[in-house]
Amino acid sequence: MDLFFDAVEGMNQENNFKVLKDGGRLVSIVTPNISDIAKEYKVDAQFVIVRPSRSQLEQIADWVQDKKVKLHINRLFPLTETSMIHAHHLIETKHTNGKLVVQIRT
Repeated sequence: MDLFFDAVEGMNQENNFKVLKDGGRLVSIVTPNISDIAKEYKVDAQFVIVRPSRSQLEQIADWVQDKKVKLHINRLFPLTETSMIHAHHLIETKHTNGKLVVQIRT
């Protein structure tokens, strides 16, 4: 991979670096010392603090609509107490591949 975006706290960072090609980049929003960890790998890694703005979110929406960014949605959940309990359990046990989406409107 050219780019890996790390947004899951507690992940094994070594596994994240293994999927990057030489010269790849890792961006983390959960591991402040990521650049120190990256020194033994031939990749660039940076920690960022996310403060989204409306214009940034609109730009991301445009990229998704133009298929410049690919999303992998694992499952859609209706906004019910039972569904939220189930979704939270999946996240806690790390039995997901892709995003879990809460569907507010039907």
